[in-house]
Amino acid sequence: MNTLLKSCRQKICKFCYWLLDTLNPLGIYDEANVQIGDVMWCIMPLSKEKLLQITVGHRIRPFVICEITPLGCIGYSCSSKSIKYTSKSILYCIHKEKYSINKTSYVDISKKYLIPFDNIQSYYFQLNNEDVNNILTKKFLEYQIQHEYGKGTILKKDNVYYLIYKIVESTLYAHEMVTKNKIKKNGLYKPFSIKGNIYYINLSSQIEINLKHDYEFIQTILPKQLHEIEKQKKKVFKEKSNQLPIPYLKYPIGSIFYESFSDHKFIYLYNRKGKSYGCYVNEDDEIELMIRKLDLEYAKQTYEICSDGELKDIMEGIVTNDENKRILHQLKQQLKS
Repeated sequence: MNTLLKSCRQKICKFCYWLLDTLNPLGIYDEANVQIGDVMWCIMPLSKEKLLQITVGHRIRPFVICEITPLGCIGYSCSSKSIKYTSKSILYCIHKEKYSINKTSYVDISKKYLIPFDNIQSYYFQLNNEDVNNILTKKFLEYQIQHEYGKGTILKKDNVYYLIYKIVESTLYAHEMVTKNKIKKNGLYKPFSIKGNIYYINLSSQIEINLKHDYEFIQTILPKQLHEIEKQKKKVFKEKSNQLPIPYLKYPIGSIFYESFSDHKFIYLYNRKGKSYGCYVNEDDEIELMIRKLDLEYAKQTYEICSDGELKDIMEGIVTNDENKRILHQLKQQLKS
């Protein structure tokens, strides 16, 4: 079945190639009807021998036209697959949403090709002035890449190690790697060995690498190791996000607030995530034993405070759930102190 599908695919590719060649006779494109910034479908400018080694469907690819000469166009090749930044490949990203194309395209601006007019098959789309200017001047590149800097690369500067974990267009993001004595209490760390020494990757750090400065290339870790680090990072952040925020006090526990226009009273208990929480007091001056979010914007603090005994009764009588158990426990500890 796979052999049949492969055969059908090759026949369809050959037909498409013949169709494009038929619909675009030789000589239809020249200096008069090709512009700088055009993205054109072109037969790759290779020798016949090399071209025959490439699958039929891949012999035609988009090229960004950056110069026009009497002999043909000068252009950069495009690919829908992002490859690592290396000394041989410097990529400029063209987002699919920006031009309503099917796939995001990456322009390899490290190598120019002379494309004979005969090789141009059809028009694809036109880049805007900003992208054309970025590609022609390469102003978006703030550095010259000396080594292979892909995800998982470890660099060193001023005796500090950095692990590159994300690349967005021409910007490299890294986690700082520190020794054990520089670990901070609130950081998220994963141990990693470099040349026999143990360092700790600060998973909560995000550092933009500016390669205008001198960085020493150390090594590139294995994809499996990078995957484990990413897996650990997701796990740690998930656990952290599931932790309840620690409550804090903006007012004394048991403070009574009064809202004059509604004639409501509130008993303040704690703050969490910038919100105040406590209990309502109903019209009969009875405390509703349920924790509610309090809107104290228009309420006035009466400077009356519930007694310790009243607060103890409130804590014990509140209808609670698992989320509030820890909070109430902490509040009770504060009452005892």
